[in-house]
Amino acid sequence: MNTPVSVSSERSLALVNRVKEHAGLVDAAFALMVFAFASIDVAGDTAHESQRAVDPLTYLLLAGQTLPFIIRRRMPISAMYTMVGSLSLYWILDYPAGSDASGLVAIYAAVLYGTRRPATWIHAAVAATIMTVSASLLAGGFFVDETGFSPFVVISVAALHTVAAAFGEVMHQRKLWLADLQDRASRAEAAVETTARLAVVEERTRIAREMHDVVAHGISVISVQAAAGQEVALTDPDRAVSIFSDIEYTGREALTEMRRMLGVLRSDGAHPDGLTPQPALRDLDDAIAHCVAAGLPCELTISGEPQRLAAGIELAVYRIVQEALTNALKHGGDSTEATVSLRYEPTVLNVTVTDTGRGAVSSLTSTGSSNGILGMRERVEAYRGDFSAGPRAGGGYEVRARFPLDEADALLAVRSAGTSTPKDMT
Repeated sequence: MNTPVSVSSERSLALVNRVKEHAGLVDAAFALMVFAFASIDVAGDTAHESQRAVDPLTYLLLAGQTLPFIIRRRMPISAMYTMVGSLSLYWILDYPAGSDASGLVAIYAAVLYGTRRPATWIHAAVAATIMTVSASLLAGGFFVDETGFSPFVVISVAALHTVAAAFGEVMHQRKLWLADLQDRASRAEAAVETTARLAVVEERTRIAREMHDVVAHGISVISVQAAAGQEVALTDPDRAVSIFSDIEYTGREALTEMRRMLGVLRSDGAHPDGLTPQPALRDLDDAIAHCVAAGLPCELTISGEPQRLAAGIELAVYRIVQEALTNALKHGGDSTEATVSLRYEPTVLNVTVTDTGRGAVSSLTSTGSSNGILGMRERVEAYRGDFSAGPRAGGGYEVRARFPLDEADALLAVRSAGTSTPKDMT
């Protein structure tokens, strides 16, 4: 239902913008049209035989009354004096009625487009005085009626000039107000974009720091295992082979995480939590227990054949679940329930977090522009995965993440298939 209105609004806005882009041509066409109509009207005016006969000067003065309209935006004061002077001389010479309203238009345009406000008002007052004096010198007199001189007519003419100048001032202030609003909107939009960029940088920095900790842990494990392998290499060859197999995988995993971390800015500041072990899938039970204690009933389900995953993927899954449940607590409202689902496929791990709350009406969650949403997306994209977040058709909110398991993860699964079993979190 809104589509026709939107299309009409877009067309109207496009037309307005097109007119603004060609304002000079529009002004020229309007001025030429007014000059043509005034010239035709004067040429056919035979009602007042006492007036001065039409001659070439008539059309020259008519041009002076109308054509400066073209430059009124760039040179408002000059255009005003040209139009007012031409009109005043036209009246004094007692030519047939021409473009009498051009004086009011000239004063209005000068006040609207003038930049130096006090000086602009002084010029407008001078122009109004010139027109008033010239009108009083007109044969027959604008200010003379059947009873003689009429002050009421003088007041009326002065009032017309004042109204034209006042209307120009109102439009000038409106133009300044709109420009200020546009400037504020531009600055606000720039601030939002800057905030979003900073949020992305901050999240990438945090992810890189966590990946760095994972890599550092892997290198430490390699060092310890290499020392152990040297001690048992001669006395227990089978044990040494197993140790070196673990070193092989740990090295592959560390290199994979290192590649993902390259190009991401890592903060050089001190982080008190740098020595804290990074969470993994085994810690999901504790995270869910905290949510339940905070008033969010939550259930964890696992389907498929669980696999042992790289530490970086486990960390990413944990952070995504943690952030999604935090959003459900903040925006879900009362009586909200959540479900966390991990579904293993041979080459893919699917993570789904749903809730039954009203998080979809939150301006942050519905637009997907919160730092939490950005962080979750960055984590998934770091592993070439797919991410989506948004309201569910039946109500509530849903976060989905799909992690492809690369060659290093497949190698780990093969290495550990006969020696270890992932913890059953169900």
